[in-house]
Amino acid sequence: MRKVTRLGAAAAVVAAGAIGGSAGVVSAHPDHGGHHPQAIRHVLLISVDGMHQSDLNWYIANHPGSELAKLAFGGAEFTNNHTSVPSDSDPGGTALMTGGDPRATGVYYDVEYSHGTVEPSLIGGQPTGATCTPGQPATGGDVIYDSPDDTLPAVPDFLGTAGNAFPAFDENGSIFGGGKPADPSQIMNLQFSPGGANPSLNAGNFPRDPKTCQPIQPWDYLKVNTIFQVIKNAGLRTAWSDKHAVYSSFNGPGSNGQSIDDFFGPEIDSQAVEPDGTPYPSDTDWAHDDAATKQYDGYKVQAVINEINGYDHSGTTKLGTPAILGMNFQAVSVAEKVDSASTLVKNPDGTYSESPADCFSATKPDPLCLAGYYPGTTTPRPLLSSALDYVNNQLAAMDAAIQANPETRGTTAIIITAKHGQSPLDPNQIRRIQDGPIIAAINAAWTAAHPGSGDLIVAGTNDDLWQSYLSVKTQEAADFVKDYLWNHTAQAVDYANTGCKDPN
Repeated sequence: MRKVTRLGAAAAVVAAGAIGGSAGVVSAHPDHGGHHPQAIRHVLLISVDGMHQSDLNWYIANHPGSELAKLAFGGAEFTNNHTSVPSDSDPGGTALMTGGDPRATGVYYDVEYSHGTVEPSLIGGQPTGATCTPGQPATGGDVIYDSPDDTLPAVPDFLGTAGNAFPAFDENGSIFGGGKPADPSQIMNLQFSPGGANPSLNAGNFPRDPKTCQPIQPWDYLKVNTIFQVIKNAGLRTAWSDKHAVYSSFNGPGSNGQSIDDFFGPEIDSQAVEPDGTPYPSDTDWAHDDAATKQYDGYKVQAVINEINGYDHSGTTKLGTPAILGMNFQAVSVAEKVDSASTLVKNPDGTYSESPADCFSATKPDPLCLAGYYPGTTTPRPLLSSALDYVNNQLAAMDAAIQANPETRGTTAIIITAKHGQSPLDPNQIRRIQDGPIIAAINAAWTAAHPGSGDLIVAGTNDDLWQSYLSVKTQEAADFVKDYLWNHTAQAVDYANTGCKDPN
């Protein structure tokens, strides 16, 4: 704990998440107006996805006058927090909204497998051919609550790249008609629709309930309620902004997708366009070019500031400041893992260009494009340092909005945390391993030991971790996989793209 002061103009809780551990700061600014402490009536919850304890420590040490430093030194820091295991955008997000780990919530990843459901009718927009008879035992199947679950899953590449397509920025074509955003700032008018004639989500992609054969909406897949349900049931207003429409799952079971009064979820996996509608030259989505990611995060920041000011996220309808509101930042997460430009610059002629300019060129990119940390250290490279600066400045803008509003000044708690970190921080520790040959070898060893049993590993995910789901739900089967992994080596590739062996 750095220090604790009395509850003043803007109380704050700051927590930086990490794989295996995270930090937290319960902060209170000095009372700007000499007001007496008041009861907390609003909570601003922020997830700086990817931020570690070491990032928070480094930033505060090197920027003692920053917003993060003010929040930290104005309150209490918690340095022994832990993310969910596993952690990523989800189940990390679900853990924040429920206080539950995956065993309690039932959410182990946004792409997982369940023995208690029936295969979706669609996967990636393509028919699975899986049949379902109501009341029959569950057959087991994929559970995918991830992009692209939007109603419009495929928009042709704006640069005309053959065979390349993206999810829609506006989920269901309600803003841009499923086409190119000439003015991406119009995304602020996006309204989430949990059902009806033009739903934001394509329920055909969801797992089916064996009792009814109906799709299980993402909010109904959770086994426990969420903070939004508790607050909504108390008669208070709620709001949240996130990177996928499918994270409306935070509404919680039995909510009909309506416990978050103002949900704003522009699709981060859609094609990134500059403020004038020109596609980014990197020809990628908002999550693979940090200059674009900052622009994307900016829309959610504006949504939060509009809500602090008492409007809906679009800034058009006066509804009062929600009791709970917030968003996640992606800029730090992307800068930790994707070499890219850091800044979008407006040219004198009104066009835009990226800086550094050659991050996506065929030649060796500018060192300023490199993501993550200097090898062997926890010191951010310039790209990540820039992302931390960006987040810090946006937090300062939110805090300024809180101070400027008499309704929120002195009555708002700010919680800054991280759904997940990234690991390893040291690029020298990276070992990339193809899981396909390992899965095939485990299945072969299992069937050799259990003739006629079929494959042991029937599904899995290999996004930024390896999760395997077994056809046999016994401790013996789990131990078989564990013992195989510990007693066999695997071919790997290190940070320098050099082949190596991983011992277990």
